[in-house]
Amino acid sequence: MCVGIPMQVISIQPDGAVCDWRGEKRLINTLLIGELAPGDWVLTFLDQAREVISASQAQQIQQALEALELVANGNHNVDHLFADLVDREPELPDFLKPEFEKKNRNPPNMRSPQLQRLVDVNEIPVLDEAGIEAFAQQHPQVMLFFSEDPDRYPEANDVAMVVPELVKAFPGHLAAAIVDERVERELKLQYGFRRWPALVFLRGEGYLGAITEMQNWDDYLHQVQAILAAEVSKPPLALLDVSNADS
Repeated sequence: MCVGIPMQVISIQPDGAVCDWRGEKRLINTLLIGELAPGDWVLTFLDQAREVISASQAQQIQQALEALELVANGNHNVDHLFADLVDREPELPDFLKPEFEKKNRNPPNMRSPQLQRLVDVNEIPVLDEAGIEAFAQQHPQVMLFFSEDPDRYPEANDVAMVVPELVKAFPGHLAAAIVDERVERELKLQYGFRRWPALVFLRGEGYLGAITEMQNWDDYLHQVQAILAAEVSKPPLALLDVSNADS
């Protein structure tokens, strides 16, 4: 195991710095970190200074190393060395928090196991309006899945099963994303479809077409093929459809 040792600079020498660790003094190579002054703390490995650290960081590392020594010798009474952590919920370091939150957040659309599976298994992202714009610029054509509430529109769960199969049926030509429920209604008006659930197809930011409600597989294939072959056009005007749509 590679362990860095915190050492305090005692004096500066032409070929490095004399540093102290628990009363043991060593000549440390400082080529990697530049100028130092007596009193500075450095994290060292194999007599090479790797990083300048603060006195508080040095103390924390020293306490952690002491805890390792105690545990290695069979003494598990180390709480006194981690006074800042005792009786406190552990926290991730800042650099890990964004990735953890990304993996563990519960996207707003995930209101059924079928929708959750799209995210967890098929790795289909849930995007807001800004995310859709960026996503559309990264792929030749995109298919946006407007699920609405599966409790109100159960066909959304059926379409959720179809979405990854359509991506497979048009490899390299189609990328899928789920529309964040918080912007679904606003974008429904923008794209002009009348019924839930819906699949909206874009090329860049340009509209290609939409397929609403659950369809037969062959119908999906024919319609998607025609949509992907179409030119970009303006979306139709959104009209009130009292039989299904909720404008």
